[in-house]
Amino acid sequence: MPRRLETFFSGGFYHIFNKTIDQKRVFIDKDFCRHFLKTLTYYRSSRSSQSFSEVRNLPREEQLKIDKIVSYRKYFLADVLAYCLMPTHFHLLIKQLMDDGLVRFISNTLNSFTRYFNLRSQRRGPLFLPQFRSERITNESQLIHVSRYIHLNPYSGEVVKDMTKLKDYPWSSYGEYLDPPRKSSLANTHEILETFGGARKRYQKFVEERSDYQKSLEDLKHLSKW
Repeated sequence: MPRRLETFFSGGFYHIFNKTIDQKRVFIDKDFCRHFLKTLTYYRSSRSSQSFSEVRNLPREEQLKIDKIVSYRKYFLADVLAYCLMPTHFHLLIKQLMDDGLVRFISNTLNSFTRYFNLRSQRRGPLFLPQFRSERITNESQLIHVSRYIHLNPYSGEVVKDMTKLKDYPWSSYGEYLDPPRKSSLANTHEILETFGGARKRYQKFVEERSDYQKSLEDLKHLSKW
């Protein structure tokens, strides 16, 4: 990945997004979506010293030990506050926790997933654009609005046609915000839900009351290339 000019600050919040080369529709395959999220979960930890593919080939008992270690938040390079996978791109809302953690986290994830995808698809070469794009978030209002933008993406991008089905979209953290996950989840929902007094219904109303407006903006955005 080419050297980046911007500086990412520990404790800072960032909207990270990237898309596939030639608009390749990678995230329409459930296996690739699941694997990408598992890769994110693994590489957010500073203890992910082995490659994810090597870990998946270890005996089950050893895998569980490693999974437990990388799940400890004290080792996290970064927190994922929100995420969404779309057919040709992804969005992440990230808080950097360790110096240089964000770039290391994203770089390791994309490199690992690209190797997996290429092996499965019998192809070579890069899968995503060489540099992911980022926007620094500077205040609480911007933070919650970016989370809403990310969670509305499947609807505004017309992957989900009915707003009542948005919470069931499996490749987004929106469902984790509305219903407490039964097991450890990728998204840390606490930071944003705290802004709404921990009330999940208040957050849902905040997201869904602007759904049609964001959809109209998405239609305009598609008139120009990203």
